[in-house]
Amino acid sequence: MVDRDHHEYRPDIDGLRAVAVLAVVGFHAFPYWVRGGFVGVDVFFVISGYLISANIFAALDSNRFSFVEFYARRIKRIFPGLVLLLIVVTVVGWFTLLPNEYKQLGKHIAAGAGFVPNFVFWRETGYFDAASDIKPLLHLWSLGIEEQFYLLWPLLLWAGTKRRNSFLLITVFVALTSFAVNVVTVHTDTAAAFYSPISRFWELMIGGLLSYFKPPKASLTRPSLNWPSICGVLLIGISVVSMNREMPLPGWLALLPTAGACLAIGAGPDAWLNRNFLSNSLVRWFGLISYPLYLWHWPLLSLARILEGHRPEPVVRVAAVLFSTLLAWLTFRFAERPIRYGNIGIRTLSLVCLLMAMTGLAGYAIYKDNGVESRFSSNRKEFVALSRYDYFGGQTEESFWGSNSCFLLHEDFRAFETRKCAEPQFPGRPVVSLVGDSHAAYLSQAIRPFLRAHRVNLEQFTMAPCAPLSVVEKSKRCSELNNYVLQNIQTTKPDVLVIFANYMMYDNIGDYRDKGGYEKILAQQLLNLKHAGVPKIIVIGQIPVWDDGLPQLVARKFLADGRVVPLRTYVGVTSASLDWDTTMRSRQYDSRMVYLSLKDLLCNREGCLVRVGDDLEHDLIVFDRGHLTTSGAAYVLDNALGPLLPR
Repeated sequence: MVDRDHHEYRPDIDGLRAVAVLAVVGFHAFPYWVRGGFVGVDVFFVISGYLISANIFAALDSNRFSFVEFYARRIKRIFPGLVLLLIVVTVVGWFTLLPNEYKQLGKHIAAGAGFVPNFVFWRETGYFDAASDIKPLLHLWSLGIEEQFYLLWPLLLWAGTKRRNSFLLITVFVALTSFAVNVVTVHTDTAAAFYSPISRFWELMIGGLLSYFKPPKASLTRPSLNWPSICGVLLIGISVVSMNREMPLPGWLALLPTAGACLAIGAGPDAWLNRNFLSNSLVRWFGLISYPLYLWHWPLLSLARILEGHRPEPVVRVAAVLFSTLLAWLTFRFAERPIRYGNIGIRTLSLVCLLMAMTGLAGYAIYKDNGVESRFSSNRKEFVALSRYDYFGGQTEESFWGSNSCFLLHEDFRAFETRKCAEPQFPGRPVVSLVGDSHAAYLSQAIRPFLRAHRVNLEQFTMAPCAPLSVVEKSKRCSELNNYVLQNIQTTKPDVLVIFANYMMYDNIGDYRDKGGYEKILAQQLLNLKHAGVPKIIVIGQIPVWDDGLPQLVARKFLADGRVVPLRTYVGVTSASLDWDTTMRSRQYDSRMVYLSLKDLLCNREGCLVRVGDDLEHDLIVFDRGHLTTSGAAYVLDNALGPLLPR
């Protein structure tokens, strides 16, 4: 066996850590400038797999490997900074977060302390899930994957000491299998590809395999080391610059940053770039505090986002990054380094573990107590109700709509047929076809009873999250659904076709920019349907979207200060949604196509409509960022859409 000194300190790897963490921080603080900075996590995985495996190999080679010692080292490395973060976030959340926000945070604290946050966030991914930037502990998903990996990896390495050839074969097989799962699921289940340890283990394993195959340094001359190092850093840089979160990730694209990390590490500390840039003292300093910096930066940015009610101004984000850097240094200096490198005994280690367990239990208690509503005085019932607003009444979306709903969240187009979504109830009477996503589905709460009362048939084709009538969807399910809907409309030629969706969302998650934008594709499809003989088409424009959920905005911005909730306000309204109305109305609509502007209906100089009555629990216009409540749907129907429908 080749004798390799894996305990030798590599300053260039600390420098590579700095590159990774600064990329992640840049992405989180300025996502439009550092669009691919999230690949820093992929680089972290490779570094971690390399270093931890190197230590295990060294211990195995000298017959002194101990599972107890290995996991004690992991606790010393991970627990001090993490438990400090969880305690601080728990305390800050007590004083700043609304009940529903604090309840969710409690669940995430418990998951973080138990090293299963990736599974929790995976389960939370859904059409109506809270936005990622208002989850202060979302970044812990990667830490969960690492620790899950290290429950299995040492066992495999230890078992492999008996049969080296079998070990290598098994390791390569598992890594390739993990990569294959990643490539497949990134197109079939993006949440699984992102959060599942199975689809991520390969990134850590290639770092481990690099450690296994690393040749003796004497076999390479210094010039031959330079190009792999330069190419590796370039690959990471290209990933940061060229990738964005709309791409299918991790998938094949994850090979760019992981291969880059492998090349940079494999080149060794003597490569010119590693020696002169990655080993620079300032770069290494950021590498040394990379773990606590990763821990602190996202909660600060996320809490600022929650408290502001929208993405904070650049100066606030810069301040959050600088403060997180200070906290990272303090954590490294006074918590991480003394425990990790100090001569501490089993008592101190046990105390750290006990503190982690108690923090996790506290988080679980917060979750079970619905965010500890008792924090707020009993005479503020309306504030508490709005701050924990739950339109679904504790149900899932599926159970809220019922098994025979014509709003499809996961089903394919056959569900429209089995649920008889296009079957006329009143033969010989007019037919209205409602097409769209979840926004159209919630409008149907008012349309369906209105048409039934006038003995008018309703065909409902609402599906999420699919861009209505688009046949260039990346999702196979959405393409099949839209093809089915288009064929049905062209065949039945309904008397009135109503289109409604959160149109602006689809430019962000699809490939429509290359085709002139989703709005252009929709306009062409509507023109085709008009030429196909659909007598009347009503296009309901983009609804004003609120940066955060409207109930929480009302609670935080108005009720929390004892202020009267206004009828209208522009506070928290996303300007892009208003711009979309301007873009859509610029299209030429002939006599058989009607554009109904929700901006004109809901907004004026004073702002956009917040409520349609005084009962805030039921009379808000939307129940989240843009889905109409029952009262909101009735308002749109009574004041704009109703007169345009047949009777």
